[in-house]
Amino acid sequence: MARSLSPLLRTLALIAGMLGAAGVTPARALVNAPLATSNLARLELAAAAAADSLLDRIDGDTLCVAVVEHDARWLLESAIVERAAARGVTVRRCEASDAGRIEVAIITIGVVYRRIDDGLERVATLSLSSSAPSSLAESGTTRPLRALRAAAALADTLAAADTACLGDAAYPYSIGTVADDSSGGFWRTIVEPAVVLAASAIVAILLFTVRSQ
Repeated sequence: MARSLSPLLRTLALIAGMLGAAGVTPARALVNAPLATSNLARLELAAAAAADSLLDRIDGDTLCVAVVEHDARWLLESAIVERAAARGVTVRRCEASDAGRIEVAIITIGVVYRRIDDGLERVATLSLSSSAPSSLAESGTTRPLRALRAAAALADTLAAADTACLGDAAYPYSIGTVADDSSGGFWRTIVEPAVVLAASAIVAILLFTVRSQ
């Protein structure tokens, strides 16, 4: 029996070698290929990048950070705590009387798909604004607030068929939408919010300046 199988095995090996030379991917490689990362995981990475950008501009070994109520509040809170810990900074719960309170609000969060020649480009975006005490005030004095903003947009590519299973209904902001490039939808989704965010930041600066006077 073993002898009769040897020619068959040699034939199968020869066929596999021919397929490989022709550039055909074996079925096993397709089965074991890694699945596309979920939209929520991409948003977690975007939150980490935005948190890093924010922490770059805040001094202190211990920070009191309060994230404004939002469906994705937990995601940003986790990112801030983790990225602060990586810097050796402790984030603690804020008390009502904290003069050094740092308030952070999520402005935009979501996932957009844009059609490209060989599939889709996915962009996971998170932007935030924050009011933080200025580090320039003298010790013992009331520190004026300053407006800070940060944003992250992470892009990758995937097959159109993957999009059905990448979002999670439990987290509506992880459900991706397809941009309508023919009518400028991609620009409305990505660029225009950035412009609005910048304008909002300017207004926030004015408000915080008036509040601190």
